[in-house]
Amino acid sequence: GVRQLLAAEITVQNLLGLHARPIAKLVKTLSGCSDRVTLKGAERSADAQDIYQIMALDVKCGDHLTVCVDGPSEAETLNTVVALFNAKFNEA
Repeated sequence: GVRQLLAAEITVQNLLGLHARPIAKLVKTLSGCSDRVTLKGAERSADAQDIYQIMALDVKCGDHLTVCVDGPSEAETLNTVVALFNAKFNEA
């Protein structure tokens, strides 16, 4: 059968949207992760381990994203990514 990948809807709460610092934190958090993580915006999607692709999404505060994870530890990885967004990447 077809394997279902895990996905979660999130809302970006950072006032400045997804700018360089939170993106770098996300990429660093996922470094060494063997799962494939994709951020899907309204228009396009990005590899969550590629700073430039994420920047190209041009995510603003209040935007909705879908986080999709596919791989051996997808549940754990999804929880980690969602927690980062919910904590506003530990920014104000």
